[in-house]
Amino acid sequence: MSWKRVGMLLASACLIAALVGCSTSNKEASSEAMVAESGSASSPFEEGHTNYSSNAAEPASSVKADQTMKQTLGDSAAKGSSGLQTEIDPAAAMNRKLIYKANLFMVVKEYAQAQAEIRSVVSGSGGYVLSFIEEEHSGVWSGHFTAKVPSKGLTDLLNKLDQIPTITKNRSVEGTDVSEEYVDLEARLKVKEATEARLLEFLEKAAKTDDLVKFVAQLEKVQEEIEQAKGRMKYIDQNVALSTVDIDLSERKAAVLPLDEKKSLGASIKHTFGDSVDWVGSFLRGLLLFLVGALPIVAVVAVVSVPGYFIWRKKKRTSGSKEG
Repeated sequence: MSWKRVGMLLASACLIAALVGCSTSNKEASSEAMVAESGSASSPFEEGHTNYSSNAAEPASSVKADQTMKQTLGDSAAKGSSGLQTEIDPAAAMNRKLIYKANLFMVVKEYAQAQAEIRSVVSGSGGYVLSFIEEEHSGVWSGHFTAKVPSKGLTDLLNKLDQIPTITKNRSVEGTDVSEEYVDLEARLKVKEATEARLLEFLEKAAKTDDLVKFVAQLEKVQEEIEQAKGRMKYIDQNVALSTVDIDLSERKAAVLPLDEKKSLGASIKHTFGDSVDWVGSFLRGLLLFLVGALPIVAVVAVVSVPGYFIWRKKKRTSGSKEG
């Protein structure tokens, strides 16, 4: 009985050893497969992989995001889209694009002196006269200035113009905010420049004549739109930097009687008598002119009516003698 028990124990031991061996081999095989799979999927030495370690996950996602952004930009450029999403810097948002224009109306006693002072003030502020028109009517002068002055010195310029002696003065200042248009032009320009770069790449790789002609036509159109956007932005920048000032200047000369004539009774009588004589003279001149103008009509009427009158009178006498 003891030998049987020993045999059974040996058999059980062998069976357990066999099972343990199989399990170990399976685990090793599984481990090797996992290592092989891991090596083939994320080996840092194989070409085309950028995820080198668990710490490199963030750079990998950044690269992927950058590639996605570039792809999106390229697709938007190819479609001609202008809806670009960009972050706005609060400091940059405060930098508004404002175009100022001032209008002044001035009535002065001495036109020549006021004109010289206006030119001096504009020149002293760093600006210049863009256009100037003047005219004279019955000895009274008037003029119109259009000046360009630095926007930073506009307030100082207006304060100096206020110091010019005037009879009547009116002033207004208005501003136009073109910030939205400027930001839109910048976004469109970025898209057009990205499109231009893509078209240049396609042009270098194009092998067919039809493709070359197509890319050249698209490139010319995009470059024209780029130049238009740049020109508009330059125009806005110039008008933001330089404000426009329109000045209407006119002269008023009042005819003032001497002080002694105002207070003298004799002068008043003389003035009144003179006005009466002038009125009578004007009446007589008018009457004379009327008679001279009516003389041809009176002559025609006389030529026609006088013979008729005599004929009528003769007939009347004849009829009277017959009745007697």
